[in-house]
Order: sequence, then structure tokens, then C-alpha cells
Amino acid sequence: MSVVAKNAKGTAMIKHGVTIAGAALAGAVVWGASAAQAKDAVCLTQPLKFAGEEVSGCLSAREAAELADLPVMLGGDENGKGLELTHPTDIREKREVKTCREYRTASGEDWFAMTTYDMTIEGHFQKRCGLLDHVARAQAADRDYLPKKSVTEVDIDGISVSVLLLFDPEGTAGLDREAEQGRTLKDFADQGALEVTGQNAQSLTIDYRSMSGTLQELARGDFTGDGIKDALVTCGVRAQEGSYRVSDLMVLTKLSADGPLQAVADGGS
Repeated sequence: MSVVAKNAKGTAMIKHGVTIAGAALAGAVVWGASAAQAKDAVCLTQPLKFAGEEVSGCLSAREAAELADLPVMLGGDENGKGLELTHPTDIREKREVKTCREYRTASGEDWFAMTTYDMTIEGHFQKRCGLLDHVARAQAADRDYLPKKSVTEVDIDGISVSVLLLFDPEGTAGLDREAEQGRTLKDFADQGALEVTGQNAQSLTIDYRSMSGTLQELARGDFTGDGIKDALVTCGVRAQEGSYRVSDLMVLTKLSADGPLQAVADGGS
């Protein structure tokens, strides 16, 4: 395993691996840092694992581009087992992807995960590759209202119901309206509409409307371009009965010191 560290000049390096800061990015995705982007606009709150590399600390857009060519590590598989995707018009045709660059190319051509197992594996790719995408477009924050502790530890009376959007795939719960009215998870819990089944520094787990979901914080940076530091979280939701499941990334922020933690649009694809 390798770990991204900082030397005395603040340059990112990978211990016991290749140095990625300043490396040539032949064939890289157009992920270069903009003039407004600080070199390390994003800092990870948990390690990011790829085959042969375990990355921690802060990342620049250039470093994220290099990581996009490393196989995504699943469990203890050092070489990257890969994700099997199915052709959008011919389900007999399969395609294996191992890196984030390969996954983004295939997804852009509408290849999809067909089986429940493939969808589970795809969740790992969405988490890692989505994080790299967010690092690529993050800006330096000049204001920070987030708690020092993990956002998953915030008291539920300080978390907006907007974080539940993935729990309502049909959009029937009116969560946008409830969020605009300042409703929190505690409000829903007090009504018996929601139950928090686990909460600690690593995750927040919620049961809501026949769905169970878990939020985990991944990184912090300004992902919306408003100068305020945000938290990037992964949210995995599954039906309590049946095979439905969905996994996606969500940006949470606090717009003021006493404001609620809420989900916001990040302007990404």
C-alpha cells in the first residue's frame, strides 16, 4: 500500500509508489486545475483505495487525474477485479472496466450494470470515481461553517430533510417543500416517519418510507463554487423488501454557523 503525504514544501507524494504531483498526464481526462483552484482544494476524510495505492490527506486536480488510471480496488483485490457492464441495446454483449477513466467512458456510452451484483460493484466505482470528479472541479473555500466532527455525527435536529432525496426515487414525499420549510430529520423522527438506526463518526443510517440508507463522509472542499466549504458524502439506499438499490454522491453544506446541514446542488453532471 502507498499513502499520499506532503513534503516540507507541501508537494503531494505517494510513499512506496510513483510520485503523482507534476507527473506527465498522457491521455488524461481534462481535469487540470483552474486559476481559481487551490492546489489542494479537497481534503479526504477517509482513505481512498485503488489497486496498489491507499490515498489520504489532500488532493489536487492533477493528482485526481493520475488516480483515474489506477484500477479501483474492491475488498482485498490488489489488481482490481473490475466491473462487468452490459451493452445498452444488446444484453448479450459485456464489457469489463477497471479504472475510473474506463468507467466514465463506458457510462457515457450508456453501458450499464444489469445484475444486483454488478450494481453493488458499480457502487464502489461511483464512490471513488465520483470523488475524483468532484476533486477536479473543486475550488478553494474561504468560509467554513461545517462542524469539526464528521457530518454523520451532527445531531439530527441540525440536519435538513433534504438529505433524504435518494430515499424517495419517485419524488412523492414532497421533500423539497419540507426542506424549504426548515424541517429536520428530528421533526420526521418525532412524527414516527423516520428512524435513525445507527450514527457514529463513520456513518449515519436511516430507515424512511420502506427504504434503508447509509451516509458516509468522504471529503471536504468547495464543490459548489460559492466559497463555502462543503462535505461530499456517499449515500447508499436499498429497499427494505425487494432488490431495489441506488448509490450516489451528495454535497452537504452549512450556509451559516447556525444553519442546518443540508443537501445542495453541486453543478456536476
